[in-house]
Formats: sequence, structure tokens, C-alpha cells
Amino acid sequence: INSQAMKEGGYFGPYELGSQLLSREPISMATRSGDPRWSDFVEWMVQALIFAEEQEITQARSFRMAPTSVFGGNETHPHPQLQSMFENAIAVRGNYGELYNFNLQSFLPRGGMNRLNAGDSPIMYSFPLGDTLVEAPELEVSSPTVRAIKERGFLNCGMNQRRGFASFEPSARTWTGFDIDLCHAIAAALFDGSDSRVVVTDLPSAQRFSVLQDGRVDILARLTTWTLDRDVREPTTGQGLSFSYPYFHDGLKFGGVGQYADCANNLDVISPECQDLKVCLLEDTTILSRVEELFHSGYIYPKSSFAEIISALNTGECNSVAGGFHDVDATGVRLDIDLQSIADLGYSGSETYRVGEKVYSKDPLALTTRQDDPLWSDFVRWIFWALVHAEEQGITQATAHDMPQTKLFGPLRTNALYHAVNAVGNYGEIYERHFGNLVPRGTSSLHQLNSGFGPMLRALPGIQLLS
Repeated sequence: INSQAMKEGGYFGPYELGSQLLSREPISMATRSGDPRWSDFVEWMVQALIFAEEQEITQARSFRMAPTSVFGGNETHPHPQLQSMFENAIAVRGNYGELYNFNLQSFLPRGGMNRLNAGDSPIMYSFPLGDTLVEAPELEVSSPTVRAIKERGFLNCGMNQRRGFASFEPSARTWTGFDIDLCHAIAAALFDGSDSRVVVTDLPSAQRFSVLQDGRVDILARLTTWTLDRDVREPTTGQGLSFSYPYFHDGLKFGGVGQYADCANNLDVISPECQDLKVCLLEDTTILSRVEELFHSGYIYPKSSFAEIISALNTGECNSVAGGFHDVDATGVRLDIDLQSIADLGYSGSETYRVGEKVYSKDPLALTTRQDDPLWSDFVRWIFWALVHAEEQGITQATAHDMPQTKLFGPLRTNALYHAVNAVGNYGEIYERHFGNLVPRGTSSLHQLNSGFGPMLRALPGIQLLS
């Protein structure tokens, strides 16, 4: 409805376009749900366009886009065209910004949500619900995962103990945390308001994906980063995964004892006091992959659990820790951790432990499901969005009755969105309950609501550049 479109349509009279946006219209590529590999291919082509603009890779520099083998190209069965898919895509018309300038800029100047988000602007946003009263069959009819959950009577939720995300209280024999609340919201939506039907399994990072693929858990609410390889073909299982919208944005940081905090934070192994740097971190994680890009393997000491990392700090096997804030920081994300704080987790060394300020990666954490049950993945995705929608609309746990009804999950589950919010509150309430004192929302832009139509384009991790 812009002026240029009106003229091209044949109208030349007086005309003005209002500046206020009255609805949300996120325009996406659409594919069938029965072909996840094709859907992933389309998704990651779009991600590549955004990534290229973030990295200032233009059409003329498309050769900098690194090849990928996740869509079938490998040494045994090479597919050169697929391996070079990102380079080939950028070579046609350029990155996202170049496409926008070529096709839209002359009559729709770029702004608002169509800009890049550098990590310093709110990005929490619920997609529009649409016509929620369209009636679909009961989920049990079409979703084998939901059918299995209902038959056993509880949701199997895989997680990992980290402060704020998931903690176990032995005396009360209860789990609490952000990830735990997400599982309770999904259970409440499934079981007509009964949010207690959750069985929690604490999973080490190396086993989480095989346990999910084997059906021993129904969902991972477990500090899992949404990446290219995990989305398409997770390396340890060879199977693709489905992800919700990211519920928490983390990133690689380094902590260390004494001078080693600065050594790791500055990637310094040259200075005399840094040459014996030893970085401990969790194995089989995106953090390990990123640290391997930053340091030679001789400086890296992977461990299977955080308890092993603390033990290694105590014995001197390592003097630095790499991870998200939940790994490197003993009490939250305060940048300077005193000796007593990390001692609470078992560190008994004599030197003060500190955390550096630099962040070396993107780690959007998302709820993770198997890719073979799209209805279950959609249900999880939309229950999370319902929590964000509630906050956007000012609906709290106390006013959850204001949530819209829906028949999209079947005529017997019309109050699913209400039950989710009634069980745990909206996104903001959950955040404040578990992270309010750890990661104040006002200092963490990505976790704030994007209520002002700010920039939304932020590429997911996993696409690489040639050095």
C-alpha cells in the first residue's frame, strides 16, 4: 500500500501512508511439514543471507563463505553444488542487505524489524496466533509423541542442573528453574492444567541427543544451542532436530584463577605468564567447537561434567574455564566472582576466580525435539510463544483466563494456552523468578520484549567463513 505501489496500480491522486504499524506480519518462506530436510535447506539459505550481511560478505566476496557437508556432501559421497550452497547463493544476488536494496529499497526504505540485530536490541517476540478457532484433530491422533506421553501419563523432560535453569532441592525432592518451568507449562497444556505430570532426567551433554532420539525423553529443555549441524544432521546421531524460538541467549566467555582469567579472556598464550594456560570445558558442546577455533588443542581440557571441571580447578589440572555464563560464573553473571562465591560450588583454591567481559559466540538456547514428529514440535514451539504472547498482552499468571482459546490442538484442548500461563506465568514472570538476580533483564537486551518493532534479523550459529 505504499505510494509507489499505488502509482504502479494506476492511482495518481493525493495519497499518504500512515507510520503506525497495527499488526504483525512476519513474512516467511513456506514449505510442507513432511520433508524436514527440504525445510531445513530453505531455512538455512535464508540464515546464510543474514549471516553474510552480518559478516560484511557481499556478492563480490561470496567466495569467503565456507563449504558445508550437512546436506549430504562428504569425502565419500561429494556433492560439490551442495557443499558450496552458501557461496552459490550469495554469488547470485548478494547478502540480505543487497537483496533488500535491489528489490525493495526504492519504495520501502529498510527499517524497523528488517534490520540486523547486533545483540544489543530486544528480540523476544511472539509470532501472530492467527485464526485459533480453526479445528484440527486431537494431537493424540496425529502425533505419536503426544500419544505416548498421554498413555504413560507424564512428560519426560531432559535437562541439566545449572543455577537459574534447573536445580534440585533434596529436602523437598523438587526441581525448580527456568527450564523446569518450561516443561511444566507444556505438561499443563497437554494434561488439561495438571502441570505436575513431569519426570525430569538430568542428562550429560554427550548423551542428550541419543537419549532424545531413542525416545527416552520427549523434549530437551537443557541448555541446547540451535545450530546448523544440529538442525539438519546432529553429528552424534546423524539425525536432524527441531527447535523452538530461542528462550535464552548465551555466549562463550572465559573465567579463570589469578592472571589466567585475563589470559583466556584475551586469547593470550604468548605472554610468559600465560604460556601454561589450561582451559577446562564441557565435552560435546558448541562451546568446545568454538574454543577449538580459538586455541590449539594443547590448551584445551574437555570434561564430562561441571563437577569434573571444579575438581580440575582444585587440582591445578586447569586454570581457566570456558562456557556460557552458567558454566564460567559461580553465582550468575557478575563479572568478578569472589573466592567464597565459587567455593560454594567446590572450588578450594587460594586465588580469586574472575570472569572476563568478552563474549566469543552466539548461543541461542532453544527447546529441542525430534524432527520426526512435526506436530509435537509445533505444539512445543507454540506453547513457548504463548508465554511470550501473554507478556506482550499484559496477561499474567493471575489473569491467565484472558489467554485466547484454540482448537488447533483439537476440540478437547481449547484451553491449552490458558493452562500453560496459569501454571507458570508469562515469559517475564518466569524470567524474573529464576534470572532476575542473576541476569537482570534490563542489562540483557536480547531477553527483552521487542515491543517497538526493533531489528529482528540475527543469524543462527553454524555457518562459517573461510579464513
